[in-house]
Amino acid sequence: MKNLFRIFNVLLILILISVTGAVAVNYLQIWSPGPGKTQVTVDIEPGRSTSDIGDMLSQKGLIKSSFIFRLVSKYTKTGEKLQAGKYTLHTGMSMIEILDALQHGVDAQTYSFTVPEGYTSRQIAFLLKNKGSIDEKEFMDIVKSKKGINFKYSHILKGKTLEGFLFPDTYSVYKDSTPLEIINKMLQQFQDVVPQDSEYLSEKKGLSMYKLIVLASLIEREAKVEDERPIVAAVYYNRIKKDMLLECDATIQFLFDSPKEFLTYKDLEIDSPYNTYLYKGLPPGPIANPGLSSIKAALSPASVTYLYYVVKGNGRHKFSNTYEEHLQAVEEYRKSIENQ
Repeated sequence: MKNLFRIFNVLLILILISVTGAVAVNYLQIWSPGPGKTQVTVDIEPGRSTSDIGDMLSQKGLIKSSFIFRLVSKYTKTGEKLQAGKYTLHTGMSMIEILDALQHGVDAQTYSFTVPEGYTSRQIAFLLKNKGSIDEKEFMDIVKSKKGINFKYSHILKGKTLEGFLFPDTYSVYKDSTPLEIINKMLQQFQDVVPQDSEYLSEKKGLSMYKLIVLASLIEREAKVEDERPIVAAVYYNRIKKDMLLECDATIQFLFDSPKEFLTYKDLEIDSPYNTYLYKGLPPGPIANPGLSSIKAALSPASVTYLYYVVKGNGRHKFSNTYEEHLQAVEEYRKSIENQ
């Protein structure tokens, strides 16, 4: 029994020495460079957790412990600031140096950008120009000409531009990516995310796939609250069925280089096929690049009979069936503004 007790004590001491040594080694690598300078490429996709990143770095031999990496990330409060991208790191970097590189995008071969839902192609081009990555004019030339694009729905774009099909999302691209490569990446995302049977479903609604995206763009710019998008979609369907003007303010805003705070009666008289106060039906093309929820709303509008809506604050709207109800809702909104 004594011998067993001694063996147990010896094993316990060896385990403690081993654990202490491992902790010491990991602690040293936090601050001190690792051995050698072998270059390693690491591709961190958007949305990856600190745990995922730590596991990847450990597997590639850049750090010794994913657990220590998570602890250091949490302690230094850098875990939520790590940037997506493709990095060229090396085994001679300390853990602190690796965290610094990932936090500030140092040594990244890629960069990320986010296109908000409802952005126009012009806004996307300006966004990318400010990133210092592309030529704004070249981007817009491809949007208009569609030259060189690889797109499943090219057949519905004859005589049209790519407005409406540059899918809003967060993207990670190489720093030397061309405008065409970025555009094709966004078109691919549209193909991957939008329901595969959208063309069939839109035709069942009496619309072409292209007109469905036009409608979705109106919904995107008018409805700011998720649960209202199917209702706004229904209003437009109902007005089209009754051969009414759509009277969508967002189609007027599309005619300006930048949105106006308030539209005037003179603005509503602009002679343009995009002016839905003058011309019936949908405008000739999308007025923005809609997100998935607006496209789904265009595919599945709410089962309501509303024909009118007016803003009532906090991004929400008051919906009405008759013009009299609508006028009352407009008056209520006017009074609420005056009382503020």
